[in-house]
Amino acid sequence: MGSSTSGRNKGDGKGHKNYNKKGIKTALTPEGIKKSGVKRSVINRITPEVQQYIKESLTEPDKNGQTYFQKFIKTFLDEALSDPNSKAGCTLASSMFSEALLDKLDQEANKAMAKDQDFMKYRIRSTLFAKQQEVFDNQVDETIEIICGRQSGKSQLNARILVASCADPDTPCLYVNLTFTNAISQLYQLCVDLSDEYGLVIKRKSSSDGYIEYANGSSIKFRGNANKAEADKCRGFQNKVIIIDEVGHQNNLNYLVYEAITPTTIIFAHPKFIFTGTPPRAPHHFSENLWNNPNTKRYSWTFRDNPYAANKEEIVPRAAKLAGVAEDSTFIQREYFGIMGAYDRESQVYKGFQTFETMPKENFIPTNIYIGVDWGGVDNNAIACLIASKYSRVGFVPLEFKKNNMSVTEICSEIITIRQQAIELAQSMNHEFDLTHVQVICDNNELDNLWELTREYHVPNVCKAYKTDKMFSIQQLAELSRTGVIKILKGGIVQDEFEQILYKRDSQTDVILNEIDEDLYHGDIEAALRYASRNFCVEILGIDEKNKPAQIIDPTVNPNMNPITPQRKDTNNDEGLFEGVTWD
Repeated sequence: MGSSTSGRNKGDGKGHKNYNKKGIKTALTPEGIKKSGVKRSVINRITPEVQQYIKESLTEPDKNGQTYFQKFIKTFLDEALSDPNSKAGCTLASSMFSEALLDKLDQEANKAMAKDQDFMKYRIRSTLFAKQQEVFDNQVDETIEIICGRQSGKSQLNARILVASCADPDTPCLYVNLTFTNAISQLYQLCVDLSDEYGLVIKRKSSSDGYIEYANGSSIKFRGNANKAEADKCRGFQNKVIIIDEVGHQNNLNYLVYEAITPTTIIFAHPKFIFTGTPPRAPHHFSENLWNNPNTKRYSWTFRDNPYAANKEEIVPRAAKLAGVAEDSTFIQREYFGIMGAYDRESQVYKGFQTFETMPKENFIPTNIYIGVDWGGVDNNAIACLIASKYSRVGFVPLEFKKNNMSVTEICSEIITIRQQAIELAQSMNHEFDLTHVQVICDNNELDNLWELTREYHVPNVCKAYKTDKMFSIQQLAELSRTGVIKILKGGIVQDEFEQILYKRDSQTDVILNEIDEDLYHGDIEAALRYASRNFCVEILGIDEKNKPAQIIDPTVNPNMNPITPQRKDTNNDEGLFEGVTWD
């Protein structure tokens, strides 16, 4: 009997410490299970049923449609909010601010942001046609050049590349046009409108200062490249994506790209340069050299590839008629079909110039040396040496020099060196050469340099250049070069400039104007040769006596303090206007 009683007690659990008086199981520890004699198989059969009951109790909605979970969480959060120092408040805070939770939230936020960025870029891309999409999709090449004709959709593509780039956080972008005004009028409002359309939040913007800043830390700056001072405004910032527009018409691009902009990209592993525009009007341009560089990814198309271009069949005939050229002219080939190498021969200033490789040994006796000097300032210092003969009445330019960033001492030293080389060359061909017939004709915009050249270095026969009637002197030199009266060194610096100096075209009609396009290319050694050639014309050719050479500088008188003669008078009477030194 004792054993049956003992068995019943074990079976119903009454009196056992792990069961209550009614025999219902309490929390059983492994030790308790072992002591109680309850088999683990029984516990395993009961546990799923209990778990299912708890699950249903927690998740089954009541008559008001609320589950236990919902009511508990609301009560818990209300208590935490009303008293952050309560146990509920502390528990919630520790969960909210755990590193694991914050990392998870960051991951989810980044995923959401990436999806938004990808969708924004997809929407932007969908507005481009096939040729544009090829460029837009290129995320590999760091140097891209797009050479197209007019109405090819370059501006629309540029704006979309900039805005899409700024969809990525902390991406500073730079857009450069010919001038700051052009940069703003060409792309600023278009970028603003695209940002609004595609949901890229602008934090602040200014058309007068040329920037758009976004809430995600990205930005677009708008700049010009009309001169060195404007190029320097690209300094001092970080730039990851750079678009230089109108590349075929930009001046001084080596300085802009390599000195002003490239240092601003060094913190980025893969900065991107995109150059866009029509082909250059003259050879040896930066854009042509870039196009021929094997490291440059090149793209080209025309208005015919642009589905948004209207009246395509009328574009070329209308443009040719307006410019007064044939439909197969180099102007049309370059400006509307984007053909590299279709130079603007029609507007070239120095056409048909004649060159030489070595000085002639017969029928040429040097009698005069004219050394023209153009002080650089922000441009290049340049020296052109014209050796002429009063007998054959012709001249050659065997010695030439051009370099920027030189001190006055360095340029004066170079003048002295070239002067001595010219004298030695002349004397080798004419043993009776007269040293008094050597003139150094200098630009008069740096009178202190003239003072130093004469007073400190004792260079004799230094003259101020005639700079009156610039277009007359240009046309005169062009004619002398074309007819071979003045011959320039083949493949030399003067030839390089002669090939790049063009007349302006009217921005509306493309008609050639009687004005040098200084924005496209500024001649330095060409100016130095002009100064020399005007004295040559008067003394050797006897041309235009009214433009007779200037008086020789007196080294005892500072020309900055005591000009030798007054400035030119404002009068239509030529008589007496060109006595002594004249001024611009």
